[in-house]
Amino acid sequence: WPAFDKLAREKDIVGVYISGHPLDTFKVQLKQFCTPGGIGNLDDLAAARGRTISFGGMVTEAYHKMTKTGKPFGGMVLEDYHGSHKVQLWRDDYVKFKDFCVEGWFLFVKGKVQMRQFRGAEELEFKVLRMELLSDVLEKLAGRLRLQLAVDRLDAERAEAICDLLELHSGGVGVTVELHHEENVLDMISRSRKVELSPELLGRLDEMEGVAYKVVGG
Repeated sequence: WPAFDKLAREKDIVGVYISGHPLDTFKVQLKQFCTPGGIGNLDDLAAARGRTISFGGMVTEAYHKMTKTGKPFGGMVLEDYHGSHKVQLWRDDYVKFKDFCVEGWFLFVKGKVQMRQFRGAEELEFKVLRMELLSDVLEKLAGRLRLQLAVDRLDAERAEAICDLLELHSGGVGVTVELHHEENVLDMISRSRKVELSPELLGRLDEMEGVAYKVVGG
């Protein structure tokens, strides 16, 4: 079975994922652009009041309905490593985000916990501000790849390997090399080299001893 089908069957039969998690493919996006704790931050809306929270999750349930007055609304249940949360979409928000209410899709969601009027009473809600496919996040939000190396770990062979790798994955994201020496950091900004933040590139960087990286927004 393909990896996703295997995980889905594990969840159906056992109730939990055994060999991994469907979000494992998006570890870089979750680490670089999402709030630590993910959906778990929405377990206590009172504690999160006023905060802007970003997370990546899988749609495990989606629905589209009509009110008694004929107005459409809908929503979804999103799940990540930390838990799940039901996101409801009303009025303009539903019109804007309804196409993302598809079971099995992986989404990046950014929103704010705030008060809303509901039938004359106030209650806290997670107000969605942005929603898009999780697979598009690197391309849309990444502004620069920062490679971090210690000066005493840098030699000609390692430098050549890094240059060859970056050239192999040419794209549109800028590159900066951070050279660390004790308490000092020297930023070396490439004027000509840009890369595509593909899973292959990031996987190869993960394998390189003595090389760390982070992706920063544009």
